[in-house]
Amino acid sequence: MSASFAFVPRKVAKAAKAPYQHVVSAPLATVSVVDKGKSRETSVERRPGRTLEAPTKSQYSEEDYALLLCLSLSKRRLWSDPDLRRDIEWSSRESANDGFFPLSYLLDSPCPLSSTHASETLIIKALRTHATDVVDVRMAIPSSSSGQGKTRGNFEIRPKFWDDAVYPVSREGWDNRTVYVENIPVRHKTVPAFFRFILGLLPANSAMPAHNRIQWISLPSHHSDEPGAEAKPKAFALITFATSGDAESLLTAWPWARRAQHEHESSDASEAAKFGFRTLSMARWEGLNAEYLSYRAKLLADIPKEEAPTPAAVARPSDPPSYRPEPRPPVEVPVAFASTLPYPRSCLVFVRNIHPETNKTTLRTFFARTVDTKEAIDYVDFNKGMDSCYLRLTTPSHATTLMAQFSENHVVHASGLDDSGCPGQANEKHVEVELVLGKREEVYWEKVPEKVRLQAVQKALGQVNAPPGENDGEAGDGRRRQRKRQKRT
Repeated sequence: MSASFAFVPRKVAKAAKAPYQHVVSAPLATVSVVDKGKSRETSVERRPGRTLEAPTKSQYSEEDYALLLCLSLSKRRLWSDPDLRRDIEWSSRESANDGFFPLSYLLDSPCPLSSTHASETLIIKALRTHATDVVDVRMAIPSSSSGQGKTRGNFEIRPKFWDDAVYPVSREGWDNRTVYVENIPVRHKTVPAFFRFILGLLPANSAMPAHNRIQWISLPSHHSDEPGAEAKPKAFALITFATSGDAESLLTAWPWARRAQHEHESSDASEAAKFGFRTLSMARWEGLNAEYLSYRAKLLADIPKEEAPTPAAVARPSDPPSYRPEPRPPVEVPVAFASTLPYPRSCLVFVRNIHPETNKTTLRTFFARTVDTKEAIDYVDFNKGMDSCYLRLTTPSHATTLMAQFSENHVVHASGLDDSGCPGQANEKHVEVELVLGKREEVYWEKVPEKVRLQAVQKALGQVNAPPGENDGEAGDGRRRQRKRQKRT
């Protein structure tokens, strides 16, 4: 190298490999994607500085696909779906198929495996990794049989978990092995999670494989579910077992009448006790269903007409009410039935002409005094500065009693308080109450959270004895005020 040529090499070092991030920093451009062997061309727009997001992770693990496959091909499932059973028999009886049939038969609703919306390739990969003792898999072999027009797909399976045990052949037989379970812990949000949780509560049984012990998991529909939509896992379900022994064991260990909590050996049992897990037999569940529907029909029949009562028809506060409905005995019904009512009807009262400087506690005390019980007022829906509010009564009978205690002559004094201590307007207006019914009632309850609506329905049916107002933040407001006072001191 000549001295006249000054060559100073740059530092050559390997930089730390940055994590891969597909960022397009060029101006807006169009990228053409051409499929091999096809003339289709797709244009994809990329904007500067935008990162391509990774695909959302599935809520199902690879082990879950094996459990869902067992539920999709259980004896209970095949008994309830004769079309699927016929297609499997026609396809597997051919000599060339050697007992195999297309996996695609299980990817149509209502098979549990179809709820994953996973591709055949992903399911086959999971089965080959975690379910070699449950099923054989292979690439599809062309066959003359079309399986009644079903798509055959690219893979075929042959179950290995079917056994020679005697299973019921009638609905009554399967119902005797079905148990209604309620208050399933919230972290079990999928059917496979239900499956493992229930197995954890059963005694060990070496005579039957674990994936055969539960034959079906049915998810009762909810009033908020869209018609025809897939049922979503909730805190209750119907579990069908392969043997009546497992059903009896679960019913005995977790009866409907809750017992005092005690120490449990397994973590699943401790968690079940914490959440109040309980069970019912199918026969008792159907009996409560009939009792609930009868009670619901009677409750709806007692709802007054749409028109609010006229002043002449309402008794004065000084007079005894002409009608006091007798309290109904509480009816114990499962959550699956109570949730069919969208909201408690005839339990909402609108109040006008109250003093804007009053508060919820004073309003609750005053109106509870008119119906002789504090538990009658479920929640006071009031905002400071307003001259009106909504009262949510616990039952329709309490709302009727409250309406009967007020009349147009219930005058408030100029001081802003009437003789009962209820804040009212200073211009001597009357405190007016109105029973909210029909569309107005429906619109109001639509804005209330679903959990609060469900608990309000249960209170109207006599199921829940929770302290009034704790679900809507009234108790929370009191606690916050208490904390503020403590900070000041």
